[in-house]
Amino acid sequence: MSHAPVMPAEPAARIEWPAESKQEVEQALARYPNPRSAVLPVLWVAQRHWGWLSPAALKLVAETVGVPEPEVFGIATFYTMFNLKPVGRHHLQICMTLSCSLMGADRLFRHLEKKLGKEAARHDPATHGLASEEPVLPPVNSTTRIP
Repeated sequence: MSHAPVMPAEPAARIEWPAESKQEVEQALARYPNPRSAVLPVLWVAQRHWGWLSPAALKLVAETVGVPEPEVFGIATFYTMFNLKPVGRHHLQICMTLSCSLMGADRLFRHLEKKLGKEAARHDPATHGLASEEPVLPPVNSTTRIP
């Protein structure tokens, strides 16, 4: 059984860039000679505006940069910083790799489970919209120590 994200099969609703985001998108596209090179900055603009990358937002990004939807979906699922489902107001991401665990990430996670409750630490934001948690890979060149 695979836990890999699956691209939605149903057609996405049609959305447009809001005026404030459209200017950011145009600036991102202007920085690159090939529009497809701007896919990451344009994904960031979409997520910043809508809070997550819905199928409709992924479709809009694909149309904007001239890349097929499955390719944009693949890029969005590759990077842990992109949210493909709604997240809570407080979105905690904890690195759970071996090196992070050795530096105390597992202790931090257990502490959050105690403070928030086991269910709250793995909270589904669609229920209350307060907090969400998910394991992530560590940032490159991270020197932050977790007590």
